[in-house]
Amino acid sequence: MPSTIGNEGLFEVISASSDCEKLQSGDWVIPNITAWGTWRSHAVENEDHFIKLPSNNKLTKEACSTIAVNPVTAYRMLNDFIQLKPNDTIIQNGANSSVG
Repeated sequence: MPSTIGNEGLFEVISASSDCEKLQSGDWVIPNITAWGTWRSHAVENEDHFIKLPSNNKLTKEACSTIAVNPVTAYRMLNDFIQLKPNDTIIQNGANSSVG
């Protein structure tokens, strides 16, 4: 069955239409819908499908691109499957994303 690839992504607004109220050229945005398909170089989309990142953030482009996916995944892995106690050690191998 076909699949839409990619949930991580960071986009820079190149040109916003005149009726665009929230975004302007140069803004960094991340998609706010899953399975949007971030493995692309360009897109035309409604501004409501994005979350604008603060222009004064100190994060790298790489960190911004995964902020909506990997931290949440790591949190869920550490909280949904086991009750961690103080001084517990977590060992992970075979990581294939920044979750690792």
